[in-house]
Amino acid sequence: MLIGVEDNGHISGLMQVNTEEWLSNILRHNIIPTLNAAIETISIEDKQVAVITVPKGKDKPYQTVDGKYWIRIGSTNCMATKEELSRLFQQAGLMHFDIAPVADTGFTDLEMMIKAMGGRYWI
Repeated sequence: MLIGVEDNGHISGLMQVNTEEWLSNILRHNIIPTLNAAIETISIEDKQVAVITVPKGKDKPYQTVDGKYWIRIGSTNCMATKEELSRLFQQAGLMHFDIAPVADTGFTDLEMMIKAMGGRYWI
């Protein structure tokens, strides 16, 4: 990711004096869990540009400090839908549907299911 370069490729340069500290604080305080990215400042056409190298995330899914989850679709970012979030949490091993409780059920429902299976059940 480049900071100080416009979408059209024009190099505007950095306005911040202490860019590395500023960007590190953004990464540390606005993304949960904290994103560990490499930040480097380089000079192009006598202007300072920040190069941020973001490694593939190990602690997915990541969320913003205001509780939003964003996903990348092509060249754009979109807020994740409920279905996409479920898939992300399941892929990360944070949600297991086979052990999730089923609302409004009890032992009588289990007994009815065992009877429907002809008394056969597996533990």
